[in-house]
Amino acid sequence: MTKELINQIQRQSRWLMLIVIVVVFCIAYLGTNHLNFIAPHYLPMTNFDKMIPFLPWTVFIYLSAFLMVGAAVLLFNKKEKDYGRGVFGIIFLLLLQGAVFVVFPTAYPRPLLPADVSWLSHMAYDLLTFIETSRDCFPSDHIAMTVFVSLVLWRRGRLLGGISFFWTILVAISTLTLKQHYIVDVFAGITVAAITYYWLFSSKKRYRIL
Repeated sequence: MTKELINQIQRQSRWLMLIVIVVVFCIAYLGTNHLNFIAPHYLPMTNFDKMIPFLPWTVFIYLSAFLMVGAAVLLFNKKEKDYGRGVFGIIFLLLLQGAVFVVFPTAYPRPLLPADVSWLSHMAYDLLTFIETSRDCFPSDHIAMTVFVSLVLWRRGRLLGGISFFWTILVAISTLTLKQHYIVDVFAGITVAAITYYWLFSSKKRYRIL
């Protein structure tokens, strides 16, 4: 079943699949983000979490993760069928994490914005908090998405993959400095992305889960 779905995606246009990803994102991420069936859990704060400063201006890096995933879809290599597997992986990760967010919602205690924050950062942060609540922390969707697409882009070229991984590191830092995630969320996102990549791109294990 998985192989057939990937082959179907491989034949579709990039812009169509971008629209599909946006729809899935709105349902699996933003939709579950606003559900209140189960009270969210607050995870224990590590000393590392406590020592990270709150830097509201990093909201722009945090939001850039969405642009990064969209750009990656346009750059996935169609000749090696990285495109079909890459797009399928993004959708799979969104749905998998959406299920986790419903069953085990977690939240991060958001701090108040400092008085000296710039108006532009204030506006961007207000937009973010309007779209996203403090729920759906574990695992980090931002990290899972950016790590996964970076792994796929690395297959196309070291320069492209290197730029993508550098961008991913900045996004990972921003999830902490913006106080959107615990450090454990970051590692969980990396783990989920790595497992998904191995499943879809390992020649021996490919497609055997579904």
